[in-house]
Amino acid sequence: MLREGLSIRKTLMADDWRTFNTISMLGGSLTAQQKFAEAEPLLIAGYEGMILRADQIPVDATERIPDALKRLIKLYTEWQKPQQASEWQKKLEQRTEPA
Repeated sequence: MLREGLSIRKTLMADDWRTFNTISMLGGSLTAQQKFAEAEPLLIAGYEGMILRADQIPVDATERIPDALKRLIKLYTEWQKPQQASEWQKKLEQRTEPA
């Protein structure tokens, strides 16, 4: 379903932050299936796409970026790549530190 939804989003709203959220969610689904190599580029692209469009994300959806970071941490933790997991954990902590 995520692949189908992503296909529609790419056609109708390729530059929308929600498209990149869907990319990240698909990567998360692939991580759960232990398809780590397939999940990695999707998770990175989803996160980076949302970061570039952060000003478009409504206030009630601001947790989408930390959610994308958590998916990346989960990927690298389950893939037994602790250094990469740690790097993404630092990014998450920087986002959640009080100003």
